[in-house]
Amino acid sequence: MDRLSNMLGSENSYVCIRGLTLIAYNVKWDKDYKIDEIIDNYIKHITDMKPIIVRQCIKLLPIIAKDKPELRNDILFALHKANSQTVPKVRTDKYLLLLHLQTLKI
Repeated sequence: MDRLSNMLGSENSYVCIRGLTLIAYNVKWDKDYKIDEIIDNYIKHITDMKPIIVRQCIKLLPIIAKDKPELRNDILFALHKANSQTVPKVRTDKYLLLLHLQTLKI
């Protein structure tokens, strides 16, 4: 998980998205609660300058919320706080995800 979290700081969108994706899909095996240490760094990508990173981050958040329900409130708080009015598609994705997370049976 440590190596994957280093990818989140990359200026290269491909590398950053790859890190986001690998972390989300590996969180179910996180027995040492490493995701708890990096969740703030992960969800800060909700407000990234690059819309593709924002979209991918938002798309992957339900996977983390499903496998780590204790992080659901952190994710919801970050989504509520995010200001993505400049990119309408991202705004739509954000609100669809909020609706999904709020109705998720955990």
